[in-house]
Amino acid sequence: MERDEFQITKALGDIKVHQAELDYTKFEPRIPDVSEEEYGHVLEMYDFPAEFETKDLVTALSSCRDQFNIKWVDDTHALAIFSTPFAATEALSLQNSLMKMRHVSEASKQSKLKIKHCSEFLMPYKPRPQTSASVARRLVSGALGMRVKVDVEQRRKELQILKEAKGKEKENTIVITSKKISAALKD
Repeated sequence: MERDEFQITKALGDIKVHQAELDYTKFEPRIPDVSEEEYGHVLEMYDFPAEFETKDLVTALSSCRDQFNIKWVDDTHALAIFSTPFAATEALSLQNSLMKMRHVSEASKQSKLKIKHCSEFLMPYKPRPQTSASVARRLVSGALGMRVKVDVEQRRKELQILKEAKGKEKENTIVITSKKISAALKD
């Protein structure tokens, strides 16, 4: 030991060793601030049995009119991601004896950390657009370099389905926008 100290002193000159002022072994990450403005469409589901699976949580929220996604935090905490803050507030008003729900601003430490680490996965839920076989057919036939003949009637049906899907999407956008405006006017 003295030999090591001698070599250090010889190489560096007289040095003094100080004790660390902070105990880094007890480090805990800071709990992030999670605002309702930014994550108003996300609710924390908690206080449910550890045996619950995703299907049980989906069943518990089945009376919600809007669609949602579930992201697990741990065995007794999960995040419900809705398409709008309005839909999340509606779901919050539901009573369920098997679990509790709250806004993420009041969430547990683990849930807040999950939100900050996985924020790209917590975008508002958006249902997958309606599709038809025409897109897949076009991609596959293009990749194979061949031309596929499609019955005129079938093509007409597929185009009609796509037009209806675009119309529904436009209607949904108008409804969501009007809900946001009315909610903003209430505040």
